[in-house]
Amino acid sequence: MMLPSAVVSLAGLKYGKDFWAACGKNVYHSQDSGKTWVSSEYGGFEGETELRHLALFGRYWNGFGWAVGDEGTIVRFWRIITGAPDNTNGVVQRYALNQNYPNPFNPTTTIRFTVPANVGTGPAGIALAGRHALSLRVYDVLGREVATLVNEVKEPGTHSVQWNASAVASGVYLYQLSAGEFVQTRKMLLLR
Repeated sequence: MMLPSAVVSLAGLKYGKDFWAACGKNVYHSQDSGKTWVSSEYGGFEGETELRHLALFGRYWNGFGWAVGDEGTIVRFWRIITGAPDNTNGVVQRYALNQNYPNPFNPTTTIRFTVPANVGTGPAGIALAGRHALSLRVYDVLGREVATLVNEVKEPGTHSVQWNASAVASGVYLYQLSAGEFVQTRKMLLLR
């Protein structure tokens, strides 16, 4: 696959042939110095959100990074495994944290997130499926936890939770979905 012409950000790992590019709602990964690319779309974006900046951490093959986009979107990504079969059966295969709605809000808002059916493979290549332990927490801009909305095991599928913020002050808050190695954070605004 060739990269679209509108690449916004490009980054590579030191001592390797791995490169990542941000374009639209996708992070593209190349393992051959940019000759071929694999796209990985991150779901849950609403509106005109586009990924704008990449930051990589690590060296050699074990890199991971952050892609930052419009409207407070922050996505963590890892090296993309190539050669895996395409998902053509409509089963959700990755976590997603949607933007809350309404946003701005007063005093309640709804947050939707998606839990995948599979989260990879275990010993001998056996697919790991079923229920997933995860947490959804709200933080103030100083990083203090102000609410735990979910801290339990969830079935695969799309879930929603409401947050009643009547006990906290107006301002910007961050909400974060964590499940194993997956972490995604978004921003919301409480106006009174």
